[in-house]
Amino acid sequence: MRKEWARKWENFLKERRRKKIKKEIEKAKKLRDSFRDIVEENPGTFLDWLIFSGISDINSKLSWLIAETTLLVALSLSIISILVFIISQ
Repeated sequence: MRKEWARKWENFLKERRRKKIKKEIEKAKKLRDSFRDIVEENPGTFLDWLIFSGISDINSKLSWLIAETTLLVALSLSIISILVFIISQ
């Protein structure tokens, strides 16, 4: 009897985990699709290239935060290097 209940409980937990994962995947797909819509409305921007080169496969908000921070750092370094080049001329 206990084994049966333990098995049922384990199956219940597995199913609940599957549903949560499925929900997260759906959220990620919606986010990716919304980015595609933005890209289609504004073609030819640098952000488009970044989105389609890997950021479109985001599965969590933390990954998005890391990607945004990386983008800001890269842009800041680019601006600084351009300013240094201009000043050194």
